[in-house]
Amino acid sequence: MILTGLVEADAMSCMSEPAGDVSETLCPLTMESIYAKNDAQILKETVETISKKPLFVRNAAWDKTVQECEHVGNMGAIKIKKCGHEFSALPLLYEVMRKVFKCPICRGGSESEVILDQHKACFCSSHLATPVS
Repeated sequence: MILTGLVEADAMSCMSEPAGDVSETLCPLTMESIYAKNDAQILKETVETISKKPLFVRNAAWDKTVQECEHVGNMGAIKIKKCGHEFSALPLLYEVMRKVFKCPICRGGSESEVILDQHKACFCSSHLATPVS
């Protein structure tokens, strides 16, 4: 998969099913088993952290997002194809969506920004999120 705005070198593969014993495979971002983290709990903790920031402004869109986060299932894990590093999916996606695309371990990646604005994404058809084999 390539997120909107990124280049082919930033391809990632989703690993929703654990292959073999994953108890010793730790996510470097959470320091827990790569599949053990409850994604709904991660989102809850992130929401709590953001809402405590001094310039935080609560609005209807925020409240809707918080409600949707309560129903999130576990996303599994993601492997960055170029370097092979693996992470719990949600912490990695959060990391690259708020900064630029770089592997948190080796810093490899295009340093492109993920396009989150749906209007900008419409004008960037060559970079729409696409599955990669």
